[in-house]
Amino acid sequence: MDKPELYHEYLFRAIQWGVEYIDVELWLPEEIRRDLWHRKGNSRIMSAFHDFSGTFKWPSAHAQEVFERSVHYADIIKMIAIINEHTENFELEYFRSKVKTEYPHAPPFSAVNMGQVGQISRSLNKVFTPITHPLLPIIAAPGQLSAAEINCALAHMGNLPKKAFYGITSVESRVKGHRAPFYEKCFNELGLPHQFAVIERQPNSPAGLEMLCRQTSFGGAYLDPGLSYNSLMKHNPMLTTANNGEGPIVSEAARVIGTVDTIMVRVGSSSHSNSTPSSIPASPRQQKDGAPDPNQAKQNQTATLIFDNASWKGILSALTRDLTPSAYTGRTSMVLASSSEDAAPVIFAMKALKISKIYTLGFKTSSTLARNAPPIEQFNSLESLQRARSGANESAAPFVMVSTLGPAKSSIVRLLLRAFARNGQNDGSTSNKRVFLDLAHAADRQAIETAEIADKSGFAPYGAADSAAFTTVESMRLLVGQNVPYSFVRLASGN
Repeated sequence: MDKPELYHEYLFRAIQWGVEYIDVELWLPEEIRRDLWHRKGNSRIMSAFHDFSGTFKWPSAHAQEVFERSVHYADIIKMIAIINEHTENFELEYFRSKVKTEYPHAPPFSAVNMGQVGQISRSLNKVFTPITHPLLPIIAAPGQLSAAEINCALAHMGNLPKKAFYGITSVESRVKGHRAPFYEKCFNELGLPHQFAVIERQPNSPAGLEMLCRQTSFGGAYLDPGLSYNSLMKHNPMLTTANNGEGPIVSEAARVIGTVDTIMVRVGSSSHSNSTPSSIPASPRQQKDGAPDPNQAKQNQTATLIFDNASWKGILSALTRDLTPSAYTGRTSMVLASSSEDAAPVIFAMKALKISKIYTLGFKTSSTLARNAPPIEQFNSLESLQRARSGANESAAPFVMVSTLGPAKSSIVRLLLRAFARNGQNDGSTSNKRVFLDLAHAADRQAIETAEIADKSGFAPYGAADSAAFTTVESMRLLVGQNVPYSFVRLASGN
């Protein structure tokens, strides 16, 4: 602490390295905190305050002053203290609600009390809660809990209601292997009280979903394979009455891609989320007789039905597993598919990666997809293929190639991989390679041979198992708000 300029140097080096979150202590001089804030780039600044004295009091003017000082140069405000009495946890919760009311535009607030007596605050904190894991040899801070312990505590306090989740599958997807065992294992490992069940729908008939969605305990569902919005609404007309008669909210991804593979329920206040409460909540020590009735508050909670698409996020995560998103910015890509429906999530992922141009083969892009995508050029002749091969510079050739073509058309994929091979530039380093993602659900010899050809042609190969695992990760995040490691999904799936 006697050399703040050394902190400054190291923290700025972390920004240069692209570290996602930078912990900037509040005791650092303001000019250093200001400089880091203005030069943070894509990093996020956490204004951190720690008090280990055991004398810090949340109702004090000092706590208010710390929060006010933190607001100016922070993406997230973090305040940590050691307490001596259990009642101080309730003082923290009052402080949390108070600053939320008084500073509606302040950054997200993360605050916990350390030690065993402060563990309840870790369960009640909703932003950036530090956690541990049973397999770690020691905990990083006094009183840290695992994610499972926090979820169990929330469930016992009634803050994590038990919900029913479903996997809506078809016969074909069940044959390929379904995700149900993984979801059940995750719910158990994470200490979630939810139930999970698999329902097999009839081919081309998504009827009956409305009965699930209307259950008071319905928490969400994944659809494998996904279905179009029009098909869902046609076979489930009662869904039009959802969300007070406005129908389900459709995310931009589901609208553009044209496929819904995730159905979510979000519970919130019936009032506008940006509205400011009329008064500061009563202190836990000075509760007013005219305080709102808790039962009335529950009645004001509304459940919002949301249709989303997670498959494009799985593709995006697979493509950025070993590369940063910026590696794709301004580059070109190639998408091979038999239909526009198969290509839609890939093209949406290309847009998110800021790809400058997309070459396509095997399908005609729909008008809705074309309006929401980078410039698209279809390979319709050998001349167009030759133009892409003989670009003015190296960046003109496709940097990433994504194929959804099945084994029967693997010869076409291999031909294009060889056509865009980098002659004499394959040194075995992933950082110098382009990217090939094979989304065909065939873990057979042909897929292995295609991956080998891609590697020899200067492409780092990724398979359908990579994308499927990341899609499961994203589905879990959308449905229950929990982050599950990709490596755990691959291990659980046996791939």
